[in-house]
Amino acid sequence: MEDQKEEWNICLARASAEPQAIEAHIWEKETLSGGVGALRFERCVFRHCVFDALSAQKSEWVDCSFEHCVLLMADWQDAFFRRCRWTACRLNGAAFAGACLEDAVFERCTASSSAWTQALLKRVDFVDCRMEQAFLDGLKPKSRWSVRGCDLTGADFVKTALTGQRLDTCTIDGLRVEGAELRGAVVSPVQACELARLLGVVIREEGE
Repeated sequence: MEDQKEEWNICLARASAEPQAIEAHIWEKETLSGGVGALRFERCVFRHCVFDALSAQKSEWVDCSFEHCVLLMADWQDAFFRRCRWTACRLNGAAFAGACLEDAVFERCTASSSAWTQALLKRVDFVDCRMEQAFLDGLKPKSRWSVRGCDLTGADFVKTALTGQRLDTCTIDGLRVEGAELRGAVVSPVQACELARLLGVVIREEGE
């Protein structure tokens, strides 16, 4: 796979020297390293790749997909994504703070302790993802996103509206909220009791 690694390095060098997008490339089963800065990627596919300390602040990604990739601690702060998909990727500790994502899907990914603070999520779906201790606090008010079948144990949603979110399909033990964020969220009866206790509400059975 040395040819693919060399191709990656050449693409980064060329795009850095002359402003241009890196387009229609496929990388498979490769360890990729190096900061990509504010480069733009279009129609690129990454399969079973390991990104070594990816630094991609303010980069742009359009019509790209990541399949079974390892992106631990990837730095995507203030980056822009449109029509991108992550499938069965490891995103633990990844930073999306301040990023803008449009029409994106995260499916069967692990993203524990990932940071999304102040991100703008426009039509972004999280499906069957593990997001324990993730920071989804203060998402931009115009965000439109959904979670289905996700593990949100200990996730931080302070100042992020959860209106319409199907939390009844998710694990929400130890969810971090102030209270108002839950207005309009859909929860199960058991979850409602747990959230009430979390917010300091005392529940008594009739006759107690």
